[in-house]
Amino acid sequence: MSTRDSDGLDDGAVEIQIFPRGMWHVVGAVVCMATSLAIVLVLIALLTSPWFSTQTVLVIGLCLFVLAVFLLVTPTFLLTRGSAKWHSFLKRFNLFVVGILIVAGAISLIVGDSSMATTCASGLFFSLIAYWLYRASAHAECVEYYRKICEYRRHHMAQDR
Repeated sequence: MSTRDSDGLDDGAVEIQIFPRGMWHVVGAVVCMATSLAIVLVLIALLTSPWFSTQTVLVIGLCLFVLAVFLLVTPTFLLTRGSAKWHSFLKRFNLFVVGILIVAGAISLIVGDSSMATTCASGLFFSLIAYWLYRASAHAECVEYYRKICEYRRHHMAQDR
């Protein structure tokens, strides 16, 4: 399907695809980030449980869960609506999660908790896959594709008014 006008004279037309090149990179990055964010939340709960009551840990975990979902879902949605600036935010957010997992893994190794270090390593694995996917050229092509579609739509919606 194309965005060309009925007369076929629209030079700025964009070919509309259901799954453009790089869409699976976007989906894969979100799935990997969701997995690593879940692991980060579990690690935070485990690390804070000795100092706080169970109820406090649960409330902190719930608040951090809502924040993490908001910080992952909203920019990804805005990417598919043509706002390419959120691509750099997602890359920085991914690096933040990688940093948290590295620090938590180092602390776990220093303390001697091998099960927590293994959990950190698995979270780091998913974060690094997301890191690679966010930086892949196919991901950038998908972001650019959605930017072009939304720009075209905004331009033609303004003309129709």
